[in-house]
Amino acid sequence: MPLHLGRNPDNGQPIRLPEEDLLRHVVILGATGSGKTVLGKAILEEAVRMGVPVVAVDSQGDLASLAVAATQESAADHGTPEDAMDEYWSRAAVQILTPGSRHGVARSLNPLKDAPAFEASEDAVLFLDAIAEGLAAAMGYALSSDSGSRAKDTIYIALQDAWKSGKWPKEVSDLPLILAREPTMDGALLSHRERSALVRRAKAMTVGAKGLLFTAGPPLDVKSMVSWAPRGRTPVNIVYTGGLRSPSEREMVVATLCEDVYHWMVSETNGHLRLVLYIDEVAGLCPPHPKNPPAKKFLSLLFRQARKYGVGLVVATQNVTDLDYKALGQANTWALGRLLAKQDLDRVRHLVGSLHPSDPEEVLSLAPSLKAGQFLLLSPEHLGRVEKLEVRGLATQHMVVPEEKFREIQSTHALMAPKPAPDEKTTKRQRLATAAARAAQTTARVEVEEGIGLRVLHLFEDHPGLYGLEEIAGMNPADTRFLSILLRKMSEARLLRSEEVEGREVYWDPTIGFDVRRGVPSKAAWLPLRYPLVEATKRANDSIERRMLVIPKERITGKEFYFVPLWRVEAEIPLGRKGGKVARQFYVNAASGSIAHVVNGVLTFEEFPRKDVSRLEALSSKAHLEPGPSQKIGDHVPIARVGPSQAKEIVHRSFGAKVLTDHPELCLLPVWKFEMETNGSGKTRPLWVDGTLGSVLSRPPESP
Repeated sequence: MPLHLGRNPDNGQPIRLPEEDLLRHVVILGATGSGKTVLGKAILEEAVRMGVPVVAVDSQGDLASLAVAATQESAADHGTPEDAMDEYWSRAAVQILTPGSRHGVARSLNPLKDAPAFEASEDAVLFLDAIAEGLAAAMGYALSSDSGSRAKDTIYIALQDAWKSGKWPKEVSDLPLILAREPTMDGALLSHRERSALVRRAKAMTVGAKGLLFTAGPPLDVKSMVSWAPRGRTPVNIVYTGGLRSPSEREMVVATLCEDVYHWMVSETNGHLRLVLYIDEVAGLCPPHPKNPPAKKFLSLLFRQARKYGVGLVVATQNVTDLDYKALGQANTWALGRLLAKQDLDRVRHLVGSLHPSDPEEVLSLAPSLKAGQFLLLSPEHLGRVEKLEVRGLATQHMVVPEEKFREIQSTHALMAPKPAPDEKTTKRQRLATAAARAAQTTARVEVEEGIGLRVLHLFEDHPGLYGLEEIAGMNPADTRFLSILLRKMSEARLLRSEEVEGREVYWDPTIGFDVRRGVPSKAAWLPLRYPLVEATKRANDSIERRMLVIPKERITGKEFYFVPLWRVEAEIPLGRKGGKVARQFYVNAASGSIAHVVNGVLTFEEFPRKDVSRLEALSSKAHLEPGPSQKIGDHVPIARVGPSQAKEIVHRSFGAKVLTDHPELCLLPVWKFEMETNGSGKTRPLWVDGTLGSVLSRPPESP
């Protein structure tokens, strides 16, 4: 059954693509706003009509709307064929999988689920190397550094030894056991101390919030994805990655998914189309040499081998240079959307020349005049010439679905209830964001997707973080020069606040705050945990005993552990009458702006410290801090509302100190929160114990 993708806008003739073209892989290329995702969804709807299961990677939430039925009005407005509407909804069974989250169908990652099985030893090496890279990145190693590279190689050797000896680990939690063993090769790549640190990081992978990626729900499993739907229905699996904390986690999800697709497909040789894998915005996942993220190696395997096993790949991207040329060579069908910039046309000139050698310039001359939703379709084996395509109307709504609505739309297939009218402040912010996008577009002179300003603003509202240009471009793909200008315009309008962190310009929303676990910084320092749970509980019980004269029979009924974010600022202060100056360390509470210091051995947070500044005792010396990657943060951290530049200003303003720190260091204070119940009445009160000094606090340390 051919795929009905739309019609030729010049003559009205329907455009159909043979099913076999999906097996030769499809690349959709076009600028932001050209309609790439709409065409991708049309292809997926056609696959469902043919009864072919779908797995689609969704980074923004607009593929989730494959679970939302088009209204009669929208179907009529966009010319949705009636048979396409009826057949899709009579066959589709949609589930939205959310790795590391329970907003949809919770799934975890287990890249070690299946031991490698290969026809060629070269593939085995690539496969093991990709798994090792993904695991090292998940542990927080920078693969470009010497220590990160050696850690990755150590993981590779451990996995290779386990594979050859038939002792392959089946779970991520088994990884520390094989890493603790001495390698079989001569000479260790890591010192004893470095290997111990590697084992500790492997153990931490399944602990706390970051461990949800590996523990929340059953592992991603393609075999179950293609078979879970009721009889007579075609499974549509949306793997949502927009809620992940970093691009490296998205790469890990895609790498693990592609790895499992490979294992599933090689279990049965079948030349007929039996799965369509779609990746929306493939940028950064399969880049040209020398970049080699974990997902690239698995995607390269699929591009080379998937055809003979009945798996078709469809990927969408803005720039042909986002894809490795070896992968490009495996794609036989290309859909070129609107390209306006000369450099974009130059980049695809050689590609068009290879697909349409008779007159490539004629094809390129048509690209700038294409409207949104129009493409030039090139498929040499099945289309005798270049076809101009206007994508048909969808059987589903085309919209971005927020995470909290995933469960609702899977069961009802209905549109979300309209949101209440925004208040005056929200309306003003939306108006400023739209104006900033318009000004940036005028300056950059590029075509961008309508509403991009609001999407960037919503990114900071829905996923508060300290984001640089790279992170924002990864979550809202657009021309990077345009995004750079847009962020500056939004900062000038005071929608965002600009900071310099680790030598990079980053942004955050001052009305929302930011989660220090998202985006930048990549490094943090932990204050020592001198009061673990047992000792902290003793402190809390001591506090209860002191209150027994007033409130009898109080007991602990609950506990919680989290970190309070602090900025460590070094500054020089005058010594008063004695003259001279001395350097001091100050810890500014990133959640409240108050200053943390010690009075008579007790932790105190004060906006205006009452003690003489020269006598203030620092919370901890730098020597006692434990540095590490911020990806290690696995427990809850309150939203920060004070940026590093503000922390410097607070120290200067409060003490008249000369700040010596260019870049304040993010530090994490361990805190225990206990729930105390009185007289078995069910009435409770909270009590906090800091994990460094053991101070008992009657109010949350993160409160202003």
